[in-house]
Amino acid sequence: MTRRDLSVFIARALGLFTPTPPLSSFVDVSSSDYGLPFIQAVASKNFFSSCGNVGFFCPDKTISRAEGADILLKVYNYYK
Repeated sequence: MTRRDLSVFIARALGLFTPTPPLSSFVDVSSSDYGLPFIQAVASKNFFSSCGNVGFFCPDKTISRAEGADILLKVYNYYK
């Protein structure tokens, strides 16, 4: 599962959605990327940690189990 895939899953599951902004907040996510509204929504909640470089989301990076657990814990703590 990629960071984009998990972003879409979490945003849809929680009903988070931001209308597609005219420009992406991330250098590596184009404004035509289908995941952009979901990525923007989860990024605004700080569910995802940086992928190493400021301004990058790394949407195609595969999520490790540890990273996935960290993200789900952030989501749980945000909504509890």
